Amino acid sequence: METISVREFVKLTGIKEGQVRDLTFAKSFPCVRIGKRVHIFKDKALKWLEDHEGKTIQIRRTTFR
Repeated sequence: METISVREFVKLTGIKEGQVRDLTFAKSFPCVRIGKRVHIFKDKALKWLEDHEGKTIQIRRTTFR
């Protein structure tokens, strides 16, 4: 399972960095936090975007998932 950073995901998708960071707080978004770093599961995250195409995502930022 390949993981990428938020910045790598930004380059891959063209989504703004702040919006990607917000996505990492969505309970269903495929990522893991280790310390302050966020590791995004590349293939699962791209599939997640496809599955949520055209939908509005409500995100409530919290410290814990």
